[in-house]
Amino acid sequence: MRVITEEFFRDRLRFLRNERKISAREMSLALGQNETYINKIETGRWMLYDHFFFS
Repeated sequence: MRVITEEFFRDRLRFLRNERKISAREMSLALGQNETYINKIETGRWMLYDHFFFS
């Protein structure tokens, strides 16, 4: 079983977003979130595990 770390998740999110040529702001707004949401995830200023995995 592969353990997904926060760093892996952030890097993969950034890679896939950039591959599709979508800005972090565009993705945030498309998800119905604040415009800085994705940027905060990608830069580690958002606690991923609290938000995604334990809600």
